Amino acid sequence: MKNGLHINEILTILRRTYPTIPMHEAHRKNPFRLLVAIVLSQRARDSVTVPTATKLFERITTAQDLLDLPIKELETIIKPIGFHHTKAAALKKLSAALVERYNGDVPSTEAELLLLPQVGRKTANILLTEFFHTPQIAVDVNMFVSQEIHIVPSAPFSCIASE
Repeated sequence: MKNGLHINEILTILRRTYPTIPMHEAHRKNPFRLLVAIVLSQRARDSVTVPTATKLFERITTAQDLLDLPIKELETIIKPIGFHHTKAAALKKLSAALVERYNGDVPSTEAELLLLPQVGRKTANILLTEFFHTPQIAVDVNMFVSQEIHIVPSAPFSCIASE
């Protein structure tokens, strides 16, 4: 290691510095819930996303419910998370695609997931790993931190993301 820190020391520092409420734990039993929570989490902290998503799920349970929810009501529910107008519109597009193409279900293949609005490789990989038992790695900015402190070897992001 660059500065002699052991992996457990690094993990302790990271946990202390970045405490979160794991979204996967809160929404791990339902792929639709996790997908919606991931979309809400974009540019937001889990500590805000989890309670906001939980409040939304008191009102909706399916993609059709989300599609039927008036946009103003959706915006009011998700307002604490930030970018609520943009995220509400994105969730409406996502729910419409799920209902129209997949009968309201979250698809189980990478190719189908990547066709959904607001779903990129990281989101697809999280869903594939959590619910469809395909081993994937969701690459995030944390990968660059890991490279900086020499936990993982340096590699261009495009190389990591494509493997």
